[in-house]
Amino acid sequence: MSNDRIIPGMEQLEKENDAYAALIARRMAKVREFLKMSQQELADEFGTTQNLIYRLENGLKVSREMFTLIALYYVKRHKVSYEWLYNPEPEEEPNVPMFTNEVIKRQRINDQREAQRLALLHQFMEEISKVEQKPE
Repeated sequence: MSNDRIIPGMEQLEKENDAYAALIARRMAKVREFLKMSQQELADEFGTTQNLIYRLENGLKVSREMFTLIALYYVKRHKVSYEWLYNPEPEEEPNVPMFTNEVIKRQRINDQREAQRLALLHQFMEEISKVEQKPE
């Protein structure tokens, strides 16, 4: 009897995992292109070959370690948003920022807008209070 027992549904799970990894790989390629790096330049950063980068970006088999190293390189060195990189959708969502600094900038803008709304609401409430307090 073989130790390689087939677990029901495992083949489907592996296919889904490969499809998810391919989406992440396409995002890695998009980041590299945005940074105006060639596959060779990225390969040089890791002491590997351009062929390996090509394989990774095209969803072909590469080691999990290299896949993870390159993903972390983008996240740590180039401030790529971890959420953007690891939560790809089959259809590209145009409003999801690629870089962490974009996320922070958008959050600051949203916080400023919220502060302005609250200030206006507070001012409005004060005006209503004044009107209600005036004797008739």
